[in-house]
Amino acid sequence: MTISNFNQAINLISQFHSTEIVINKAEPNEVVTPILSSPTIHIKNCCAGVINSLTSNGFTLSMKNGLMNVNKY
Repeated sequence: MTISNFNQAINLISQFHSTEIVINKAEPNEVVTPILSSPTIHIKNCCAGVINSLTSNGFTLSMKNGLMNVNKY
């Protein structure tokens, strides 16, 4: 995800209250990349509006370990 995609996703997510996100989460024994070179967003909790907003703006969502990964290809 590019920085502009990251900023767009944060802007879309921030329009909905009570959304819980994790930025640049790393699994145990993984290396955390600097946020400006490869930012990641994982959603812990959100309403359906967040999902609709992200997908309608071209973002892809996938689930892993109870977190929803936000990406744009």
